[in-house]
Amino acid sequence: MLGNAGELAIMSALRYERYSPVHVALLSDWYGYDIENRRASATERLEVKACVRATADRVFVSRNEFDKAAKFGSEWRLIQVIFSSSVMVERTIIAPHVEEVRELSSGALQALAPDPSPTFQWTDSAEFRPTPDMWIPSALRVDNTFSLECR
Repeated sequence: MLGNAGELAIMSALRYERYSPVHVALLSDWYGYDIENRRASATERLEVKACVRATADRVFVSRNEFDKAAKFGSEWRLIQVIFSSSVMVERTIIAPHVEEVRELSSGALQALAPDPSPTFQWTDSAEFRPTPDMWIPSALRVDNTFSLECR
């Protein structure tokens, strides 16, 4: 549920900026990202990871997401939505529950992964622990009217 809330929060932020993003994660995991946003200058391919502050130091990335990050380069980036821990007990997630939105570039993600070797092989996914200086504050702001019922 938290992952879905993160994706929908970013969709609301993009719509608030008057973009028309496509929530491609609803179509297929094949894309290797969750949201596609076409701008005049380029297409943004956004992989959204949601968490609470206690787990914000790590992200799990699938092999497909990692490969698409390499393929699309600067068009692809990871957006981390950090929610307050109170979302774990709330019936409705609202904009003030979003504590921070930050970004990790494709290049930064690629730099974290060792090359495959006898001591490292990919499985379905890998856990990454970016250093604090690798994260970039996002310009995206969740629309104040964002609200999501939890069931």
